[in-house]
Amino acid sequence: MKKKIIFIVPPFKILKEGKGSLIQLKRYGNQIPLGIAILAAVVEKNGHQAEIIDSAAEDLTINEVVLRLGKMKPDVIGITSTTASKKSAYQLAKGIKAKYKVPLILGGAHAMAFGEDIFQECEAFDFVCYSEGDIVIEQLIEAISGKRRLDSVDGIVYKKNNKIIKNPNLSVIKNLDTVAFPAYQKFYLDLYKALPRQVKRRPSLPFITSRGCFYRRCTFCFQASKMGQSYRRMSPVRVVNDLKYLIDTYKIKDITFWDDNFLINNRWLSEFAELIKENNIDLTWSCYGKVDTVCEESLVKLKSVGLWNIFFGFETGNQMLLNEIKKGITLAQSKKAVEICNRLGIDIRGSFMLALPGSTPEIDKQTVEFAKQLDLSYAQFHLTYPEFGTHLYDMAIKKGQIVRDIEFKGRTTAVYIPDGYHDAKEVEKISKYAYLHFYFRLKYFLKHIKKIRSFHDLREYLFGTFFVLGIVIGMIFRKNSRSTGSS
Repeated sequence: MKKKIIFIVPPFKILKEGKGSLIQLKRYGNQIPLGIAILAAVVEKNGHQAEIIDSAAEDLTINEVVLRLGKMKPDVIGITSTTASKKSAYQLAKGIKAKYKVPLILGGAHAMAFGEDIFQECEAFDFVCYSEGDIVIEQLIEAISGKRRLDSVDGIVYKKNNKIIKNPNLSVIKNLDTVAFPAYQKFYLDLYKALPRQVKRRPSLPFITSRGCFYRRCTFCFQASKMGQSYRRMSPVRVVNDLKYLIDTYKIKDITFWDDNFLINNRWLSEFAELIKENNIDLTWSCYGKVDTVCEESLVKLKSVGLWNIFFGFETGNQMLLNEIKKGITLAQSKKAVEICNRLGIDIRGSFMLALPGSTPEIDKQTVEFAKQLDLSYAQFHLTYPEFGTHLYDMAIKKGQIVRDIEFKGRTTAVYIPDGYHDAKEVEKISKYAYLHFYFRLKYFLKHIKKIRSFHDLREYLFGTFFVLGIVIGMIFRKNSRSTGSS
């Protein structure tokens, strides 16, 4: 029997709640959720009807979502959530359950990390999917329809007779060329805009060519936990065919590859570049990379077919801390990778973690100086948030002070205080120091003034400036709120 399945992204203000910026840029920061886009495609391929409510992109409240569901009349509802958006996801689930008797599923990164523990925090869910959803969703709908037993559906947690039951994990999909093409048609593309200066041209869409991580050792990363997945990748032929479809169907001009590390396997990269050339594909694109896998020969080929920006996780400017978090890179490798990219004219964005276990204000100031020396186009400085289930979480428990109920409060709000810091106030002070000292420099200003070639460039730089100002103002506002005793 045909079912109507509604997939929901819970309300979440990415700039304010995720990034800590008080200046809101309309539609910026929201990206199409590829996970549920793929699930929607799988559901419809199997003869059901799928719809998506992206509350974050549409700026909907929980009440508005609940009311809309009444008109849509779903047979099954799936909510996706990160740990950052779990509070909203739980509130939404409770609101739905109070009004409708519909099977409710939680999936996404938070479900994968916490599994059966979620039922202790929110009883509204009927099922938690902690494995790759592509296969789980097919089998779970069959079970809900009475066509198979629940205990035969691997990768889920559910309740039966007041008991929480966790079925065995599901084997991962090994051949990613068989994965369904994301149902981009389910989204209003005008609602989605990457953060300023993170795309070269518009319209732009996200895409991912792989799952899992080939490295899987970083202590702060979920991929290094027991729930981390083995690395698999689509063939270059599949990827290029999909890109051609996006260009023909949606007139896409820019792609952001979301792979944890796009820049691995030089043979794959070379074939990808050749296929882009053979098919005369006109795209600009950016990706994520790891500095120890940078190959200049590969970057030359990739630059010739549209690569313009790479996001590296540098994490810290202190080698001792890099070793401690098992990043597997050296400061010299970071400098070399940036030097190659600058020489080739490839923009670099960088991510840094402040207040890591073992860090001090002095060490973190070294990290800020390191970021300045690298001469990056953009840098983000996140306060350490030890994700539950990671090795960093266990390390933080032993080496510092951590909030027992480690609620995500944004990347500029302290939830972990390493032994080298006195209190949360001092941790948050280093975050403000980092943004002020990296961005508000004459050298940085002049570097980017020279890059302005069009009105589009000017607008993107202005919006980027507002975004960073919003982060700094947000930190000042929180400091003043504490000092006056308000909340």
